[in-house]
Amino acid sequence: MLRRIIIIGGYILGAVIVIGGTVVLVAYGNGYSYDLKAGRLVHRGLLLLESKPSNSAVSLNGRDLNDTTPYRKSLEGGTYTYSLAKDGYRTWTKEVEIIPSRVTATQYVLLMPQRFEVSDISTYPAIQQFVSSGDRSRIAYIVPGGQEAGLWMLNARNQKTERIYTIPLDPAGQPLEKLEVLSWADDASKVLVKKTSAAGETGLVLAANGSGSPIDLNDMFKTNVLASRFSKADSSQLLWSSPEGLRRIDINDRSVSEPLARGVLAYADAGDRIFYVSNATPKPSLWQVNRGGQKRQLVESLPPSASYDVAYSSYINVPQVAVAVPDQQKTLLYPNVDADSLTPIAVQTPSGNLSFNGDGRFLLITSAAGVANYDQELSKLYNLSTGSSPIGGISWFDNYHLQYVQDGKAVLSEYDGNYATGITRVNGLPPFNSPDDKSLFVVAQTSSGSMQIRSIQIRQ
Repeated sequence: MLRRIIIIGGYILGAVIVIGGTVVLVAYGNGYSYDLKAGRLVHRGLLLLESKPSNSAVSLNGRDLNDTTPYRKSLEGGTYTYSLAKDGYRTWTKEVEIIPSRVTATQYVLLMPQRFEVSDISTYPAIQQFVSSGDRSRIAYIVPGGQEAGLWMLNARNQKTERIYTIPLDPAGQPLEKLEVLSWADDASKVLVKKTSAAGETGLVLAANGSGSPIDLNDMFKTNVLASRFSKADSSQLLWSSPEGLRRIDINDRSVSEPLARGVLAYADAGDRIFYVSNATPKPSLWQVNRGGQKRQLVESLPPSASYDVAYSSYINVPQVAVAVPDQQKTLLYPNVDADSLTPIAVQTPSGNLSFNGDGRFLLITSAAGVANYDQELSKLYNLSTGSSPIGGISWFDNYHLQYVQDGKAVLSEYDGNYATGITRVNGLPPFNSPDDKSLFVVAQTSSGSMQIRSIQIRQ
């Protein structure tokens, strides 16, 4: 009998140990631990801090930790002021919020050098537009007059320039045409340009490497198709916002499709499908149409607005769509457009144009009133500028940094506006990063008044 009691007691004790151990392990895995010095249970989160270049000295709340990046530390939930310093670089400082049971990955720090290395690429009497391809491999720019008048291409990998279209001049040396870059092909192989001359307006498709002859779209299709953008799925096709609806133009077989969608106010091309706002229904609504022409209504009724903008991305492999509703001063973010029922996240801020970063976590919202950035992971909105301190020519440098023009300078900042660094004075045209994110290309005015394209080295 005693043996039986001992066995049962052993089983009970073992169960208690297993259950207790499981509870302790789960609590530890969720950031709980017991602080022996303080004599209490604390709830921690993990900070990962990395920088380019690495081996930067780490300070916390102004105190040198005698440690360098990459750095990791388990901390109680709260806000901590970290700084990174390295000889030859500008000190980085940021208030880092530690959330218990979570990893705060601050692994994007890009230290700015004290002095930037500047290389002059090309100089012209004037430059109009400076438009990068989506992959940053090429930048198209226009020289409006003089012997070098035309459309030029900067190869961002080898920094060589080439004129791919020449603007003709009259006997007095005045240009007979004006050009405007409208759209880049997604693979950076072609560019769509509007040409204005005495004969009127037309659209030209030009090979970015300068090969072949320009394709005159108005001549090919016998109508004005300037309201077009390259299709994301095929660089030989364009999406045309015709009076009857959104159509697909095929340059190779010279065909124009029937309307893919009618009443299109704004759209975003995702390659395999197009997301669009339509007013062909009693109330503005959000739809998608795939390459096969199959349509699906995603949202039956959107808030009324005179205009909209639509952006598409995927976040952690989940497709998402954002719709700007300027008249309501808000943006509606639909985190999973493949769900049976869509519930938006309403981001209340003046809206106009939308742009996701590369991995879809951040949504950049620009308007005449200012620029803001919404962080999906933290459900947090960062206001980067207001109308009194306008930002122009803004785009993503990488997943965590923005490049733009402010107060006459090209600026590089983190996604929340932290560590904003004025790099050099520019003439107002937007700056663009190189494909390897090591350099920045800008247009600046020389002392003689000419316009010069320059390359600025950001990191080794």
